Amino acid sequence: MILDTWAVRPASNVIHLRARRLRRRVMSMLLRRLVRDFAEWLRSLGQMVLRLARDLTVELLRRRDIRRAQRFDDRALADMGVGRSEIEHVVRRGRC
Repeated sequence: MILDTWAVRPASNVIHLRARRLRRRVMSMLLRRLVRDFAEWLRSLGQMVLRLARDLTVELLRRRDIRRAQRFDDRALADMGVGRSEIEHVVRRGRC
């Protein structure tokens, strides 16, 4: 009877080997997940930077257009149907 229970139990080196394999598999899964999450974060960061650069470019172009429109004299602005105080609104949002 006692000999049968010893035959069923794995040896300690087998237990250590199984534990090492399991640990290696778990670490591999965690590393893959970490790399995937990092790649997703990097992609979203890139998109945010591109969006910020696009918004900044649009704002700089609007400011350039506002400065150009402010150089017109009052008569030219009146011919366009825009008052001097309306220049920024018209450039940013268009005419109603």
